[in-house]
Amino acid sequence: LAAGIDRPTLVGDIAVSQIATFGPKLEMSVLAKLWSEQALPFADGKSIEFNLNVKTPKLVLRGHDMGPLETKLTVDQNNTSFGFVQQPFAGGQIEGNFSFENEGKNIISFGSLTAKGVNAQTFFGGLLGWTALTGSVDVTTNLKSEGTTPAALISFLKGDFELKGKDLVMNGVDLQKALSSPSEGWTDAETASVQANVVAI
Repeated sequence: LAAGIDRPTLVGDIAVSQIATFGPKLEMSVLAKLWSEQALPFADGKSIEFNLNVKTPKLVLRGHDMGPLETKLTVDQNNTSFGFVQQPFAGGQIEGNFSFENEGKNIISFGSLTAKGVNAQTFFGGLLGWTALTGSVDVTTNLKSEGTTPAALISFLKGDFELKGKDLVMNGVDLQKALSSPSEGWTDAETASVQANVVAI
Protein backbone atom coordinates (compact mmCIF):
# COMPACT_ATOMS: atom_id res chain seq x y z
CA LEU A 1 0.00 0.00 0.00
CA ALA A 2 1.19 3.50 -0.76
CA ALA A 3 2.02 5.65 2.26
CA GLY A 4 -0.96 7.45 3.70
CA ILE A 5 -3.46 5.53 1.55
CA ASP A 6 -5.63 2.83 3.11
CA ARG A 7 -6.80 1.38 -0.22
CA PRO A 8 -4.90 -1.21 -2.29
CA THR A 9 -3.60 0.14 -5.59
CA LEU A 10 -3.05 -2.14 -8.57
CA VAL A 11 -0.94 -1.08 -11.54
CA GLY A 12 -0.31 -3.34 -14.50
CA ASP A 13 0.07 -3.96 -18.20
CA ILE A 14 -1.88 -6.66 -20.00
CA ALA A 15 -0.91 -7.82 -23.49
CA VAL A 16 -2.86 -10.55 -25.24
CA SER A 17 -2.65 -11.96 -28.76
CA GLN A 18 -6.38 -11.49 -29.41
CA ILE A 19 -9.54 -10.24 -27.74
CA ALA A 20 -12.81 -11.58 -29.11
CA THR A 21 -16.29 -10.67 -27.90
CA PHE A 22 -19.71 -11.75 -29.08
CA GLY A 23 -23.06 -10.24 -28.24
CA PRO A 24 -26.63 -9.81 -29.47
CA LYS A 25 -27.64 -7.20 -31.99
CA LEU A 26 -28.52 -3.98 -30.19
CA GLU A 27 -32.32 -4.04 -30.40
CA MET A 28 -35.13 -2.88 -28.13
CA SER A 29 -35.30 -6.28 -26.41
CA VAL A 30 -31.63 -5.96 -25.48
CA LEU A 31 -32.01 -2.36 -24.33
CA ALA A 32 -34.95 -3.41 -22.17
CA LYS A 33 -32.68 -5.75 -20.22
CA LEU A 34 -30.29 -2.86 -19.59
CA TRP A 35 -33.18 -0.73 -18.33
CA SER A 36 -32.53 -1.57 -14.69
CA GLU A 37 -33.57 0.41 -11.65
CA GLN A 38 -30.85 -1.24 -9.55
CA ALA A 39 -28.12 1.14 -8.42
CA LEU A 40 -24.78 0.79 -10.19
CA PRO A 41 -21.94 -0.57 -7.99
CA PHE A 42 -19.56 2.35 -8.48
CA ALA A 43 -19.29 2.82 -4.73
CA ASP A 44 -17.10 -0.31 -4.75
CA GLY A 45 -14.40 1.76 -6.43
CA LYS A 46 -13.71 3.42 -3.10
CA SER A 47 -12.19 0.18 -1.78
CA ILE A 48 -9.57 -0.27 -4.52
CA GLU A 49 -7.66 1.73 -7.09
CA PHE A 50 -6.07 0.41 -10.24
CA ASN A 51 -4.54 1.48 -13.52
CA LEU A 52 -4.44 -1.10 -16.26
CA ASN A 53 -3.04 -0.77 -19.76
CA VAL A 54 -4.54 -3.33 -22.13
CA LYS A 55 -3.02 -3.98 -25.55
CA THR A 56 -3.84 -6.45 -28.30
CA PRO A 57 -2.85 -6.67 -31.97
CA LYS A 58 -6.30 -8.02 -32.85
CA LEU A 59 -9.74 -7.08 -31.52
CA VAL A 60 -12.70 -9.09 -32.83
CA LEU A 61 -16.23 -7.83 -32.10
CA ARG A 62 -19.15 -10.03 -33.16
CA GLY A 63 -16.94 -11.70 -35.74
CA HIS A 64 -15.66 -8.40 -37.20
CA ASP A 65 -11.90 -7.81 -37.16
CA MET A 66 -11.48 -4.27 -35.86
CA GLY A 67 -7.66 -4.33 -35.90
CA PRO A 68 -5.30 -3.57 -32.98
CA LEU A 69 -6.41 -1.87 -29.77
CA GLU A 70 -4.61 -0.21 -26.89
CA THR A 71 -6.63 1.21 -24.01
CA LYS A 72 -6.20 2.33 -20.43
CA LEU A 73 -8.64 1.57 -17.61
CA THR A 74 -8.46 3.65 -14.43
CA VAL A 75 -10.47 3.27 -11.24
CA ASP A 76 -9.91 5.52 -8.24
CA GLN A 77 -11.95 6.77 -5.31
CA ASN A 78 -14.46 8.80 -7.32
CA ASN A 79 -13.83 8.03 -10.95
CA THR A 80 -13.90 5.12 -13.39
CA SER A 81 -12.61 5.80 -16.87
CA PHE A 82 -11.20 4.16 -19.96
CA GLY A 83 -10.02 5.53 -23.23
CA PHE A 84 -7.75 5.11 -26.20
CA VAL A 85 -5.56 7.50 -28.16
CA GLN A 86 -5.85 7.77 -31.92
CA GLN A 87 -5.12 4.38 -33.45
CA PRO A 88 -6.10 2.13 -36.39
CA PHE A 89 -9.62 0.73 -36.09
CA ALA A 90 -12.02 -0.92 -38.57
CA GLY A 91 -10.03 0.29 -41.55
CA GLY A 92 -9.75 3.87 -40.30
CA GLN A 93 -8.72 5.75 -37.16
CA ILE A 94 -10.46 6.03 -33.80
CA GLU A 95 -9.99 7.75 -30.46
CA GLY A 96 -12.25 8.15 -27.45
CA ASN A 97 -12.68 8.59 -23.72
CA PHE A 98 -15.43 7.46 -21.36
CA SER A 99 -15.81 8.11 -17.65
CA PHE A 100 -18.15 7.70 -14.69
CA GLU A 101 -17.69 10.16 -11.85
CA ASN A 102 -19.13 9.33 -8.45
CA GLU A 103 -20.54 12.58 -7.06
CA GLY A 104 -21.87 11.25 -3.78
CA LYS A 105 -25.54 10.53 -4.43
CA ASN A 106 -25.19 10.79 -8.20
CA ILE A 107 -23.09 9.43 -11.03
CA ILE A 108 -22.14 11.69 -13.91
CA SER A 109 -21.04 9.96 -17.11
CA PHE A 110 -19.18 11.43 -20.05
CA GLY A 111 -18.33 9.90 -23.39
CA SER A 112 -16.60 11.12 -26.54
CA LEU A 113 -15.76 9.13 -29.65
CA THR A 114 -14.23 10.14 -32.96
CA ALA A 115 -13.84 7.69 -35.83
CA LYS A 116 -12.46 8.72 -39.22
CA GLY A 117 -12.57 6.74 -42.45
CA VAL A 118 -13.81 3.54 -40.81
CA ASN A 119 -15.56 0.76 -42.72
CA ALA A 120 -19.26 1.29 -41.91
CA GLN A 121 -20.21 -2.40 -41.98
CA THR A 122 -17.27 -3.43 -39.79
CA PHE A 123 -17.67 -0.50 -37.38
CA PHE A 124 -21.44 -0.72 -36.79
CA GLY A 125 -21.46 -4.49 -37.17
CA GLY A 126 -18.86 -4.96 -34.46
CA LEU A 127 -20.25 -2.39 -32.03
CA LEU A 128 -24.00 -2.78 -32.59
CA GLY A 129 -24.48 -5.92 -34.67
CA TRP A 130 -25.93 -3.81 -37.50
CA THR A 131 -24.49 -4.60 -40.97
CA ALA A 132 -26.99 -2.98 -43.36
CA LEU A 133 -24.75 -0.01 -44.13
CA THR A 134 -21.58 -0.23 -46.24
CA GLY A 135 -19.09 2.41 -47.28
CA SER A 136 -16.68 4.69 -45.43
CA VAL A 137 -17.86 6.87 -42.52
CA ASP A 138 -16.64 9.53 -40.10
CA VAL A 139 -18.40 9.44 -36.73
CA THR A 140 -18.23 12.05 -33.98
CA THR A 141 -20.22 11.87 -30.77
CA ASN A 142 -20.16 13.56 -27.36
CA LEU A 143 -22.51 12.30 -24.67
CA LYS A 144 -23.32 13.15 -21.06
CA SER A 145 -25.74 11.76 -18.52
CA GLU A 146 -26.32 11.47 -14.79
CA GLY A 147 -28.10 9.19 -12.38
CA THR A 148 -27.48 6.19 -10.15
CA THR A 149 -29.11 3.42 -12.24
CA PRO A 150 -28.89 2.27 -15.89
CA ALA A 151 -32.48 3.46 -16.39
CA ALA A 152 -31.61 6.95 -15.18
CA LEU A 153 -28.42 7.16 -17.25
CA ILE A 154 -30.35 6.17 -20.40
CA SER A 155 -33.27 8.51 -19.63
CA PHE A 156 -31.09 11.57 -19.06
CA LEU A 157 -28.63 10.87 -21.88
CA LYS A 158 -27.94 13.94 -24.01
CA GLY A 159 -25.32 15.11 -26.46
CA ASP A 160 -24.65 15.18 -30.18
CA PHE A 161 -23.93 12.63 -32.89
CA GLU A 162 -22.59 13.37 -36.36
CA LEU A 163 -22.09 10.92 -39.21
CA LYS A 164 -20.50 11.68 -42.55
CA GLY A 165 -20.15 9.06 -45.25
CA LYS A 166 -18.63 8.24 -48.58
CA ASP A 167 -19.93 5.67 -51.09
CA LEU A 168 -22.68 4.71 -48.65
CA VAL A 169 -25.03 1.89 -49.59
CA MET A 170 -27.80 0.60 -47.35
CA ASN A 171 -29.42 -2.72 -48.25
CA GLY A 172 -28.54 -2.16 -51.89
CA VAL A 173 -29.58 1.51 -51.95
CA ASP A 174 -26.98 4.08 -53.04
CA LEU A 175 -27.72 6.68 -50.36
CA GLN A 176 -25.71 9.51 -51.91
CA LYS A 177 -27.39 8.99 -55.27
CA ALA A 178 -30.81 8.63 -53.64
CA LEU A 179 -30.43 11.89 -51.73
CA SER A 180 -29.22 13.85 -54.76
CA SER A 181 -31.63 12.25 -57.26
CA PRO A 182 -34.49 10.37 -55.52
CA SER A 183 -35.96 9.08 -58.79
CA GLU A 184 -32.74 7.20 -59.51
CA GLY A 185 -31.82 6.07 -55.98
CA TRP A 186 -34.46 3.36 -55.69
CA THR A 187 -37.18 1.74 -57.75
CA ASP A 188 -39.53 -0.07 -55.38
CA ALA A 189 -41.78 1.15 -52.58
CA GLU A 190 -40.14 -0.98 -49.88
CA THR A 191 -36.69 0.43 -50.58
CA ALA A 192 -38.11 3.94 -50.75
CA SER A 193 -39.63 3.43 -47.31
CA VAL A 194 -36.27 2.40 -45.89
CA GLN A 195 -34.64 5.45 -47.45
CA ALA A 196 -37.37 7.75 -46.08
CA ASN A 197 -36.61 6.50 -42.59
CA VAL A 198 -32.92 7.19 -43.06
CA VAL A 199 -33.60 10.72 -44.26
CA ALA A 200 -35.90 11.34 -41.29
CA ILE A 201 -33.15 10.38 -38.89
